[in-house]
Amino acid sequence: MTFRYAVASAPAVAARQLGAATAAGLTDPLLAVLATGSGDPAPASHAFCSVSHPDVRATSIGRSRLGHDLVIRLRSLAPEPVETEVAVPAAIAAATCTAGERDASPAEVRDGRVRVTLPASGAVELAIDLAAGGGAGVSAGQHQSIQPNTNA
Repeated sequence: MTFRYAVASAPAVAARQLGAATAAGLTDPLLAVLATGSGDPAPASHAFCSVSHPDVRATSIGRSRLGHDLVIRLRSLAPEPVETEVAVPAAIAAATCTAGERDASPAEVRDGRVRVTLPASGAVELAIDLAAGGGAGVSAGQHQSIQPNTNA
């Protein structure tokens, strides 16, 4: 049997945030995204997506099962409902969903940013449609505007 542990200290960081960040190296897989490029040199540093609230994490980014360009899965560590802003620079349409892209509800996209409310200690999926070219070298698919979805 193997035991792994991590120890960290940061007085200015909330315990739940420090605990999640410390354990991430042991428990969270690398968040990788397959992307193609145009052949232009890549910037030294680039974020495909970012989340504004410190208690919310993007746990995965993957393909949509329902024809959107991608799905970002978000998880909240907060003991109360929280609102966060998710930035995906090439986003042109979005919908918040429950697991499996069910119960989709269109979300407003402004300048590649989407406001999302997560339940206390809960999870939300964010279906995203990208502009042609997809930004960050991701190919945008053919799609229609995001509509409410009640598929079970």
